[in-house]
Amino acid sequence: MTLTLLLSLAQAMAPGPSSGPPTLHLSRTPAVQWRLTASPRYQAFADAWGATYVRWDERTGVPRFLGMTGAAESDAEALVAAIAQLANLDAAELTLATTRSRPFGDTDRTTSRYTRTWRGAPVEGDEVVIVATGGRIGAVWVRLTPISGLPTPRSNEVIVADPARGFGRLVHVYRSPMQVRAVDRAGAVVFDYDPRRFDTVTVTHEETTVGDALVTDAARGVTVTDETSVMEVTADDGSHSLTGNLMVELTGPDLVVLQNGASITHTGTDDIDLDPGDDITYSAANTLHHFHQVWDWLGDRWPTHGWLGRQVQANVDMSSGSCNAYYTSGTVNFFASSGVCNATGRIASVVYHEIGHGIHEYILAGGTFASDVSEGSADFVSATILDDPTISAGFYVDGSAIRELETDRVYPTDVTGEVHNDGLIWASFLWDLREAWTTTYAYDAGVELTDALFLGALEQGPELTDLLEAVLVADDDDGDWSNGTPHDCELIDLLTLHGLGPGAMGVLEVGHVPLGAQASDTEGYPVEVDVLSAFSTCTGIGAPSVSVWHTADAHALPPNADGSGWEPWSELPLSTADGVSYTGTIPRLPATSTTRYFYEITAADGSTSESSHSGNEQDLFQFWIGDRAPLWCEDFEAGEAGFVHADGIPWESLTGAVDDWSFGSPLGTGTFDPDLAWSGAQIATTALDANYQPQAAEYLQTPTVDLSTPGRMRLLTYQRWLTVEDGLYDHARVVVNDGTTWTPIWSNAATAAGSHQLLDGDWSTRDHDLAAFLTPDGSTGTPLSFDFSLQTDAGLEFGGWALDDLCVIELDDVPDHYRRVGLVASWADAGEEEVGTVDVSWHTPWIKPLSLTVLVRQEGRAPESLTDGVILDLDLSPVWGEVKTVVDTLPGLERGTEWHYALFAAGEDDLELYETAVEGQNAATVGFPIRDTGEPIDTADSGDSGVPEDSAVVVDSGGGKSEDTGAKTPGGCGCASGAGAPLGGLALVMAALATARRRRGSERSS
Repeated sequence: MTLTLLLSLAQAMAPGPSSGPPTLHLSRTPAVQWRLTASPRYQAFADAWGATYVRWDERTGVPRFLGMTGAAESDAEALVAAIAQLANLDAAELTLATTRSRPFGDTDRTTSRYTRTWRGAPVEGDEVVIVATGGRIGAVWVRLTPISGLPTPRSNEVIVADPARGFGRLVHVYRSPMQVRAVDRAGAVVFDYDPRRFDTVTVTHEETTVGDALVTDAARGVTVTDETSVMEVTADDGSHSLTGNLMVELTGPDLVVLQNGASITHTGTDDIDLDPGDDITYSAANTLHHFHQVWDWLGDRWPTHGWLGRQVQANVDMSSGSCNAYYTSGTVNFFASSGVCNATGRIASVVYHEIGHGIHEYILAGGTFASDVSEGSADFVSATILDDPTISAGFYVDGSAIRELETDRVYPTDVTGEVHNDGLIWASFLWDLREAWTTTYAYDAGVELTDALFLGALEQGPELTDLLEAVLVADDDDGDWSNGTPHDCELIDLLTLHGLGPGAMGVLEVGHVPLGAQASDTEGYPVEVDVLSAFSTCTGIGAPSVSVWHTADAHALPPNADGSGWEPWSELPLSTADGVSYTGTIPRLPATSTTRYFYEITAADGSTSESSHSGNEQDLFQFWIGDRAPLWCEDFEAGEAGFVHADGIPWESLTGAVDDWSFGSPLGTGTFDPDLAWSGAQIATTALDANYQPQAAEYLQTPTVDLSTPGRMRLLTYQRWLTVEDGLYDHARVVVNDGTTWTPIWSNAATAAGSHQLLDGDWSTRDHDLAAFLTPDGSTGTPLSFDFSLQTDAGLEFGGWALDDLCVIELDDVPDHYRRVGLVASWADAGEEEVGTVDVSWHTPWIKPLSLTVLVRQEGRAPESLTDGVILDLDLSPVWGEVKTVVDTLPGLERGTEWHYALFAAGEDDLELYETAVEGQNAATVGFPIRDTGEPIDTADSGDSGVPEDSAVVVDSGGGKSEDTGAKTPGGCGCASGAGAPLGGLALVMAALATARRRRGSERSS
C-alpha cells in the first residue's frame, strides 16, 4: 500500500534576524600582519615546520591560521607543542579532543582538534585544529586566548574570551534552551544571548493571499499502526505492508512533526491520502515533504555528516508567535500564519534555511558557530536546493521576498551588525561561485563542486573574516599550502570582489630589519625589504613595487590617508633582481642628524598600496647618525645597580598599584617576552617571563646622570622589547625627571578603536633626543633621571617593558667631525717661470650645525686660525659633503718652500670655531719641486710688494657666485691667484662674519 501526501509547493523563505553570541570580525591590516610575521620567533617556527602562510589575530599577537607545506600527520603532537611555544603557553594545556576522518577524493581528510584547559578550567573556544589530507598537514587553525592575572578557577567556572578585546575572563556560564549567559565573579555580564536561530520580519507591503498548486507525492518516514498495534515506517515511496483500519503518525526515525507541540495523527483504511487543510495542516504536509528533500541533498553531498541518523523534531503552526521560525539544539520550529505572513512551515525555503543552521552546527570539526556565517550558509542551502537566489518568496501574504543573493554584498562596506544582512556577504559569494562553475563545468558538476566547497569551508568553523582560509582549505587537494590549490586564483579573485579576500597586499609576507644607529662616516644607509607572495601566480598578485620614504625631520608624522602630509618625505624606489629582495640606499646625512622612514608596497597592477606605518607614528622606523660616546650606561649584569622601582606613578596619586619590575635572565617562557638578553645575560623587565598584571601601575627610575659639561647629540638610548595594549587602555611611557618636573618624551599610541597593540617581536634600538632639556651648548645644570612606567587596566595583558643596554650618549669627538674633510693639495703645474699652481680639494664636513668653512694658506707652517694666512675660500652657507676645489696660483716660488693649507669650520655660529689643523684630515702641505738649474732664483724685487694686483679672497655665500677674478664652477671650485694679503683677507672675513651673524639673528627672531 502507498501513503501519499498533497503538498503546497510554496517558495522558500529567508529567515529574519537571528540572535547568537557576538560575531568576531578580525582585522587584516597588512602592515601589522607584516610586522608580526617578520618576528624572529615566528620565522624560526616557520623554518622548522615549513609554514608558508600565516594570518594573525592582531588583537592578541597570536596566529589565527597557518598554511603548511605538508608536515607528516604523525608529527601532529609535536606541531601542537611548537604552536604552544610560539604562543608561549604550556603545551600540556592542549589535549586531543576529537579526530574525524572522511573520504576526500582519492584519499582521506582528517581533522584533529586539540582543546585547552587552564588550571583545570576549560577555555571555551580555545583550540588548535590540524587539517591533514592524505597524511600531510596542510592547514592549522589556532584559536588561543591570552590568559594572565586570573585567580585559580573555582568549580564549574570556565574561561571565555572577552567579546571586544580577546583576553581571558573567568566566568560561570548559565545555559537554557532560550538563553546563554556568562557572568564573572563580580556579577558583571560578559555576554548574554539567545542561542536559537530566529527569523523575524518587518511589514512593508500590503496584505495579499498566496495560492499554490497542490501536487501529490509520497509521505516518507511516517509511522503506520494497524488495529493489532503492529507498527511500520513507510518507505521512501510511501509504501507499507499493513491493511485495514490504520493510524498514521507523523513520526519516524529521521523526523517527527508536531502540531504546536502535539503529536499529529490521522486515521484511514489501506491507502491513505493526507490532504492538507483537511487531514493535516499545510505546514505539517509541506514540512514533512521538504525535510526529506534537504535530507536527501545532505546525504548525497556529505554522507558522513553528524546530523544524519539522528531524529529531528519539527514543530509547526506554533501559536507563540508569527512571521518567524527558528532552529535550536537540533530542532526546527515554525510559527502559525497571521494576517501579514503565511505559516512559515508551509514555505520550502524556511524549512531548508532552518535545517541549514543544523547542517552548520553538526558539520563543525572545530572553530565556532558564527551567527552571520550561519545565516549566509542557511540562505545558500535554500538557494542551491531550489536553484533560486530569491530567498523567502511567499513569506508574506502578498508573495513578496525578503532577501536575494544575486546582489553582490561586500565586506566591510555592507556590514551593519545585523547577522542576516551580514550573512549575505558570504551567501552572495557562494551564489556567484555557483553561477561561475555551472558555466565552466557541466551544470550538475558545477553545482556539486560548489556545494562540496561550501560544506568543506563550513566544516572549518570560520568567522566571517576567516572565510578566505576556510575556502582554500576546502579546495586544497594535497595537504601542501605552498603549491596552492586547484582553484586558488579564481577563489581569491571572487573572495576579493566580496571583500573577503586578502587583496594584493594581504598575501604578502614582508621582512625588514630596521636600520640602527649609523656611524658618522657611513656613505649612505643600505635598506632591504624582502617580499614573498603566497599566491604569486594569481592575477594581480605578481611582484609588487617597493619604495622607502625617508625624511630628516625628526618630528615628521606619517602621511595622511587623504593624501596630505607628504611634504617632508622623499621617495627612494627600491630595485630587485629576483622579485624577492628589494634594496636601495638612503642618502648620507651629516652627523647629529636623524632619519625617519617607512616602506610602501604597491601591488603589481598598481591598484593599491600599503605602508608599514599603518597610520601610526610609533610604527615609523628611525635612526640617528653619529659616532657615539657613552656618558652613562647600564647593562643590568649587576642587577638593579642603583635603579629605583616601585608601585604607582611618581607624578600621579594612585592606590592599590602593583610593581612587578625585576632583573634577571629571560627564558622566553612568558607570552610575549624575549628569550635572550640583547647583550650579556640580564635585562630589566616588568615581570620576568610573564605578562604584566591587570590594574598595574609601576615605574623604573635610573640613577641621575650628570650632563653639566657641553656636548652634542645627547640621546637617551636603549634596547627595547615592549608589548603593550593600545594606549586607550594601557600606558607605557618614558619620562624625563629633573627632580621636580616629570616630562613625558614618549608613550604608546592610543587609537580611537583601541585595537592597535604595540607588539615588538625582537630587540630594537630606541633613541630619544634630550636637546629640549639642555642649554644651547648641550649641558644642563640639573642632573636628569629617566623613568620607564607602565599603567594598565583590568583587561588584556601583554609582556610589558623589557630593557637592555640603557645609556645616555653623545657625539664622540666633535672637533674631529669638523676636521674630517679629506683635504688634499697637489701641484697642478710647477714651472720655471717662478710661478706654480696647486689644486686644493676637500669635501665639506659631514656634521651639523655647520655655519661656515674657511680655506687658509700659510707659508712655512700650518695655519693656526681662520685668519692666520691667505683666505682662499670662505663659504657662509656650506652644504654637507659638497666636493670643492680651489686652484691656487703661487708666484715668487723658491726651492725648499712649503705651503700649508687648512680648512677650518664653525658650528652653530662663528663663536664655535674649530681651528686645529691635522695633516691628513683638514690640513695638507706641498713643497716647491721646481727643477734645479744650478742657478739661484732671485725672488727679491724692491719695487714689488709681493701682492699681485689681481689677488682676492674667494667668498662662497651659497649662491654660486664669487667676488674674485676666478670663475666659480658648478662644482663649487674657485680660483685664487697671487700670494694674497693677510690683513685684507682678515678684514673681508670679519665683515662677512658680521653679515652672517646679523642674518642668522634675523632668521631666529622671525
